[in-house]
Amino acid sequence: MFLVLLVKGFLIGIAFIIPGLSGGTMAIYLGVYQPMLEAISQVFRHFRKSIAYLFPIGIGIVVSIVSFARVIGWLLDVNSFATLLFFVGLILGGMKKLKGQIDLKNTKKVAFLLAGLSFLSVILLFVGKTLTGNNPSTIIPFGFTEIIVLMLLGAITAATMIIPGVSGSALLMVLGYYSAIVTGVVGNVFDFSAFTYNLYVIAFFAIGGLLGILVASIVLNRFIKKYPSESMLVIMGFLYASAIILFFEIRHPELDTSFDAQIPIFRDYVSFFLNEWPSFIAGIFTLITGFYVSRRMIALAEQR
Repeated sequence: MFLVLLVKGFLIGIAFIIPGLSGGTMAIYLGVYQPMLEAISQVFRHFRKSIAYLFPIGIGIVVSIVSFARVIGWLLDVNSFATLLFFVGLILGGMKKLKGQIDLKNTKKVAFLLAGLSFLSVILLFVGKTLTGNNPSTIIPFGFTEIIVLMLLGAITAATMIIPGVSGSALLMVLGYYSAIVTGVVGNVFDFSAFTYNLYVIAFFAIGGLLGILVASIVLNRFIKKYPSESMLVIMGFLYASAIILFFEIRHPELDTSFDAQIPIFRDYVSFFLNEWPSFIAGIFTLITGFYVSRRMIALAEQR
């Protein structure tokens, strides 16, 4: 049981660091989402039982994030088309499972409105980022204001990470802090020449993150128990929007060596597909692979 939860935590951790992909989505596909919410929300009432369940998942998540933050950053730099389409496939492959949890006949009508709003909120977040041309931060200065910002970022990001379909890493990218926190600090956590700075960023971000996870888990756990079909419908709104956003995050690798500085391909689709047809073929392959992997993960989770 410990090893199984460790591996599932590892996979959830990978989802945390992909812009546009949600750790909550991966947790649903792996069959640990609602038990995780229950354990987190009951951690003060049933401490030993909750920790016994959460500890291996947490270790897997931490190991995954530390191990893969730099790798994912490199893959995005080299070929974001093939990399991100794999995760689009993961999202689409899990839709069937979520649809199966929705009782359309007994679902409250307001849930359809909320699903539409959840879809639009993610799209508008991306549009706002695109229109404002938000310049990514690479360094977070030392200071009281910056500490508050780090804690707020940790709380908001952690809360969104456990909402299926809402990507905490994508939110960091929209706010301009993805490079500064994920690739700049987490990806270089073993760079001891910057130990003090890395510890400063991670510590205050983690404090905010723990508070965000606790509050969000309590609220979500109650909501999902009371309105299961409505919750899944809203989650699907987030998921479909996430798949679209991931596609629009794809950038042209020939124009710069850094993903952050590359120009999104939606600005010139024709040029990209004519000049980067090998990437297009690789992307179709990774999309299908992601779809298949998602279906297999769900099948394995349902067998347990």
